[in-house]
Amino acid sequence: MVWVFRICVVIVGALGTILALTVQNVYGLLVLCGDLMAVSQFPQLVCALWVKASNTYGSLSGLVVGLLMRVLGGDPVLGMKAVIKYPFYDPKHNQQMFPFKILATVCSILVIIAISYITNFVFTRNYLSHKFDIFNCFPKEKTEKCDEHENSAMLQLNNEDLRNEKSDKKLDESQQ
Repeated sequence: MVWVFRICVVIVGALGTILALTVQNVYGLLVLCGDLMAVSQFPQLVCALWVKASNTYGSLSGLVVGLLMRVLGGDPVLGMKAVIKYPFYDPKHNQQMFPFKILATVCSILVIIAISYITNFVFTRNYLSHKFDIFNCFPKEKTEKCDEHENSAMLQLNNEDLRNEKSDKKLDESQQ
C-alpha cells in the first residue's frame, strides 16, 4: 500500500508542476483551485457531516460526476474547449454563460446522496453479498454466541465481585 501512496505523490507532484509551468497567471490558478475544491471537496464535506448514510461508494460516484461535469464544461485558463455545451453557451467566445460549476456541485451532492442510500439499502438488506463490498463500508455484524460454560463463569465472577464489595463496605463501617 505504501508504494501506491508514493506513486500517487509523484504523479500529483508532476501534474502540479506541469500545471504551474503552463498557466500564464497566478489568478487563473487560484480561480481554478477554488472551482475544483467547490466541485470535488465541498459536496464530500457536506454529505460527510449531514447525511447519515453517506459512504465511500456515494462519495466516489459524486466525485467522478462532479469532476466530469466541471472538466467537460471547459476552462479558459487551461485552454480547454467545452465538450458539454450548457444552456446559454457563447460559441463566438467559447464561453459558458450558464453557472455550470454550481450545477456540477449540486449534481455531485445529489449523486453522493442517491448512491449512498442505494448501496446502504442493498448491503444492509443483504440483496447483495458482503463479498462485493470492496470498500468495507458495511462490515458483517459479528454475533458470537457464548456457550453455557462461559455464561455460568461470567455469572459466578459477577456474584463474587458483588460479595467482595459488600464485605468491603461492612469492614469500612466496622472500622469507623
